[in-house]
Amino acid sequence: TSLSTASNSFAGGFSTRIGKRGLFNARFRQISIKNDSVFIDTLEPVDVAGPNKGKTFVEAYPDFGSADWERLSALSRKTWDFDAAFKYRFSLKTKLRLKYDYKRVDRDHYEISTTNSHTFTGYFNFKPVRQWKFVLKGVVKVTDNPFTNLYSGVAPLVQDYAVPDPFVGNQFYVFHWAMEAHLTSLPTDMQEAKGIVTWNPSFRFSLSADVRYRAEQNDTLNFSTWENNTLSTGFNLWWAPLDRLDITGSCYFYGEKLNSLFAMPVLEGCGGGIIGGFPGTLTDQMKYDIDTHTAFLNFNYSASESFFLFGSFTYNNSLSEMSDITLDTNQLDFIPDIPISPFDFEGITESVEYSKLSMKQIVADLGASYALNKAWSVKGIVTYYLYDDLAQYLYVDTGGNSLGFYLAAAWNF
Repeated sequence: TSLSTASNSFAGGFSTRIGKRGLFNARFRQISIKNDSVFIDTLEPVDVAGPNKGKTFVEAYPDFGSADWERLSALSRKTWDFDAAFKYRFSLKTKLRLKYDYKRVDRDHYEISTTNSHTFTGYFNFKPVRQWKFVLKGVVKVTDNPFTNLYSGVAPLVQDYAVPDPFVGNQFYVFHWAMEAHLTSLPTDMQEAKGIVTWNPSFRFSLSADVRYRAEQNDTLNFSTWENNTLSTGFNLWWAPLDRLDITGSCYFYGEKLNSLFAMPVLEGCGGGIIGGFPGTLTDQMKYDIDTHTAFLNFNYSASESFFLFGSFTYNNSLSEMSDITLDTNQLDFIPDIPISPFDFEGITESVEYSKLSMKQIVADLGASYALNKAWSVKGIVTYYLYDDLAQYLYVDTGGNSLGFYLAAAWNF
């Protein structure tokens, strides 16, 4: 297509100390991007049989309009970024950091043309004694008009009678043009809190624990609400029982709960109206849960200046599933003298069962390296991999394992 893009930007920064313990800095950046549009010349095949033989679709249904269009650039835009940060050191053991970020995006061709976001971050570092360290972090973000796909889902009942051809009178396109729900996976409000505690009793041992909670919401949609809440906790361990041996271990839990719109479009008019010719949508607020557990262990041992051993073990267990799906067939009013749909729309709630995904995996490796002399060294690794994946909708439990071996020689010159 030989597209061309032109962009320009400028940026600046400012920094100054406030007293002996404070520091303030600010940055600004502006970017302008212009990208070519593309004319889409659609190849229109000619019907080879029936009443429209010898005609293209546009010729047979002139109300549809042209099949060609100009694709406007999704890249053309202007952005403004500004952030300001303030750091203050109360003492060698206590530090505070506050930050504000502002971002503005002006898109040339999107229906959601302008998006503004404001982010406030607070960071507190406290070390009362040598062995203990505490870190607290909080984030609040407010976004005005995040990117949204307008009128992209949920079509109301636009026709209550069957027709032999869904393209007659543009029934098919009227159905899509009647969509009224705005959809997005981006929040207007986000709050996050994170805490970290570290215990370091000696130069050979360190243990830390952290917890993070994030809540995201978008209640500006015209047909539904969108929420996503995540909670993650974990532990990290580092231990060097010997001068030549160190061990690292961690264990993490991650949980996510999503509440979003579940929409099932219903459209059929072909063949005399198999389901009665009822364009419409069955909808419900659906919940989706994800839980993941991960454990990791690693060791490094230097047996001598020439011989080195290392290994690791990783375990992961994840489960995700839908829940609470209830579709109301009364959203579509079937007429008694037209055959009722042969499809069981209420049975779609069984997708809760079939949506379950369960995955387990283990990865373990053991390796060694040996320096023969100053020039030559060899290295070998044995890896074991175990995988088990249960997908209900495939009616199958897939799994397997593999064993691999790696050997290499290196020459330093």
